[in-house]
Order: sequence, then structure tokens, then C-alpha cells
Amino acid sequence: AITVQGGELRHLDLSLGALSTPSGAMQSHLGMSAELAGGRIAAAALAKPIRDARGSFVIDDDSATVRSLDASLNGIPLHVSGALFDFGAPQLAFALTASGDLNQVRGLSKDSAKLPLGGPITLQGLAEGPASDPLVFVRIGSPRVNYGTYRLDAARGFAALAGKELDVIAAAVRYGRLDVAARGSLQLS
Repeated sequence: AITVQGGELRHLDLSLGALSTPSGAMQSHLGMSAELAGGRIAAAALAKPIRDARGSFVIDDDSATVRSLDASLNGIPLHVSGALFDFGAPQLAFALTASGDLNQVRGLSKDSAKLPLGGPITLQGLAEGPASDPLVFVRIGSPRVNYGTYRLDAARGFAALAGKELDVIAAAVRYGRLDVAARGSLQLS
């Protein structure tokens, strides 16, 4: 579940109206646009809230579009854009980019709190399809990953998640003079 815990709506523009259908019945329509400033958003899967959310969005009869949203998650800058549409059978198309240091990932969940991670990382994600089960693509990259006393270089990966199947399309990392690459599929429970 996602909960908006705070923020300020600015430049709110709301339009309500009705148009006649061919049968003569009136059909109502809604249009709204606004800017969010200082938003705080909580997600059940995250131990920390998304903070300082700012951006613009549009809502109409059958869609909600995030034109551009910038925020911070435990100090990691995020950028999101996309839409939820066809409310009768909800579909989505959202893109996310994030970049920061892996030590900022610690504390985002109970499982990551004790991981000895460090090093710069970038993440790009795309989710498309039915809102209840979208196809998700993720690309990550880091010139250097520190895991405790171990150092991994040139880490990169590209994966797709469809339902409970995770397809690692390409993954590679260097440890000293050893280059490792992998691909494959996992069934998640």
C-alpha cells in the first residue's frame, strides 16, 4: 500500500463539466492538474518514507499522469514519470531513475539494514502493463561495489520481472582479474 502522508498542492486547476451523448443523456467529465511540493509518501515495502516529493500531475476521466516527480528516498535522488490509465481495467506505464550510494540502500528494509554495502550506483526501471501485474524492466550499474572487505568493479545488470519469473538478461562484474557474466531465469515464490 502507498500512503501520501503530507505535502502541499499548488496551482490546482479543476474542471468539471458535462457533455451530451448521442442519446441525449449528460455524461460528466473531470479534469485536474496540480503541482505537489514537499510531499511525503510511505510505501509498505519500505522502512523509510519518500521525502521532498515535488512535481506535476494531471488527472482526468480515465487516467492519472505524473508528468515529472522528483523526490528523495533515504538521501537517494529519484525521478519518476508515467501514467495509470483505463480505470475499468487499470494499466500503467511508469519510468524511474535513481542514483546514489549503496550505503544509502541500507535501512530501506529489514533485510538490507545489516548489509555492508557501499559504492555509487544508478538504477533505471520501467513498468508497463496491467496495474495488478506489470512487466518490469530494471537496469543497474556501478563502477565499484564494496561489500565489506570485498571490492567488485564494473557491476552491471539488466533484468525483467513478469509475474513470478525473474529473467536476468545480462549481468556482469569484475573481481580483481576475474570477469564474471551471468544470465538466466528464476521462479520466485
